[in-house]
Amino acid sequence: MRTWKLPAALAVAAGAGALTGAVRARRRRRPGPDRWHRVTIDCAPERLGPRPPPLDELGFTVEVRVRPAPGDHGTELAVRIAPDAGPRQRRDLRNALRAVRSRAEAGPPPVYAARLS
Repeated sequence: MRTWKLPAALAVAAGAGALTGAVRARRRRRPGPDRWHRVTIDCAPERLGPRPPPLDELGFTVEVRVRPAPGDHGTELAVRIAPDAGPRQRRDLRNALRAVRSRAEAGPPPVYAARLS
């Protein structure tokens, strides 16, 4: 009669452990107010300047760090958003970081002269 209690207890303990691990992992993924969003850009830090163009047009407060990337692999651009920012502002920040990276690596968009006939 006691032989079934041990496997059942082990199964319950394993399930509780898995659930606890999943909850902890989910808590770690939540963006906090002190989270730095970083991208590595293949260009010199001097080329970006202290606040690259899409970041200065965001409309909310962000803290920006520009420094050489580890291992001499370009530039690391790190941005931290204000603690009271919402999910929309975080999304706008990530989009701006991608725009900075693409503009810095690909260069400015080409300007085409109008064709005069």
